[in-house]
Amino acid sequence: MQQMRIGIIGFGYVGSAVADGFRKSGHVIYVYDIAAAAIKRARGEKYFVCAGLPELVTNSEVIFICVPTPSMPDGRNDSTIVKKTVETIARLCEKETILVIKSTIMVGTTDKLIKMVRVRNKSLQVLVNPEFLTARNAHNDFLNPDRIVIGGRNAESMNKLKGLYKKFSKNILLVDPSTAELAKYASNSFLAAKVSFANQIKLICLRVDANPAEVMKIVGLDRRIGPSHLNPNMGPFSGGCLPKDLDALIFETSKEGVDNCLICAVRKINEDIKKS
Repeated sequence: MQQMRIGIIGFGYVGSAVADGFRKSGHVIYVYDIAAAAIKRARGEKYFVCAGLPELVTNSEVIFICVPTPSMPDGRNDSTIVKKTVETIARLCEKETILVIKSTIMVGTTDKLIKMVRVRNKSLQVLVNPEFLTARNAHNDFLNPDRIVIGGRNAESMNKLKGLYKKFSKNILLVDPSTAELAKYASNSFLAAKVSFANQIKLICLRVDANPAEVMKIVGLDRRIGPSHLNPNMGPFSGGCLPKDLDALIFETSKEGVDNCLICAVRKINEDIKKS
């Protein structure tokens, strides 16, 4: 694919991985972040660091939104920053531009943003492209993904983004926005389930005098299961992804009246392990 001008809004571990990956593919990268520390890092990587959103929007053909979506007390992810950023871009954009939401957002958010943008700016196409990165290895994960998911309602813009990604993977799925959004929560919730399962097996092992590490090693050798997230000695899951996305999925299922006893059990086991 020919060289493109790519804008990155938010330069945390996700934004920096996106910027680094596309720069290595020969694209020109523009970066904007409100945090001084992030801007300092971006300058150190020799990107074009923008003073504000107007400069980034003017120079970019594709814009990735990688801003925080913090967890709220009820479990939802707060998309306020994402929405305000999209509104600002819709006001500023005067040319054909693809806007890609990389931040983790609640199911249905992209469709709402698409409807809002249609009214304000028909030259802007909104897609959602969930990240499946680990914080410790984000740059390598971006360059070597298991799959790339692109959700949207406009086939032309989805195929353009697919072309931008084709160097990284042949496993690129084009789906509707809700499917893309939910896939992120489903993936992390399943990983959380594996951790809770391993922890529960450990409790059983301690009662029957079995070796939990050996038991889960044997389980993980099954190709249908795999060893990831089955270490019974790693303790409860934590960090900024698995608990947050599990809570968001519990909120979503509760809101829709879906029986969520399995994922609620995953969270309960994790809380119990913290106390044991």
